[in-house]
Amino acid sequence: MPGIGQEDSEYQEKMEAAFAAVQMVAQDQDPVDAAHLLTRMARRTAVASAIPGAEAVREDIEQRFFSAEHDFLIAARRSLDLRPTSIAFTRDGLGRVDSRLVEIYQGQLGSGDT
Repeated sequence: MPGIGQEDSEYQEKMEAAFAAVQMVAQDQDPVDAAHLLTRMARRTAVASAIPGAEAVREDIEQRFFSAEHDFLIAARRSLDLRPTSIAFTRDGLGRVDSRLVEIYQGQLGSGDT
């Protein structure tokens, strides 16, 4: 899982480079959209890992992260005219995750535990 910090910058650079590569070579928009969501989920995983007390949010993000990864693979395989994989996931919005992260972080600011 990604994190926030100097040691994680290499991971982030590779993730951003992979997303840029998908944008450059994808013939269809679906793989680009799915890669974008996957990149956004990775960023949220890093944020949730950096906020003490966000364990429940991290669990929620992990489920969504794997779902986003699967969605990307389906879109990429479809774009390459390959058979789809058999596991189907539903994609939820990111608003609930974001709201919970902000709520936990603001609660920590209010309690003086920064």
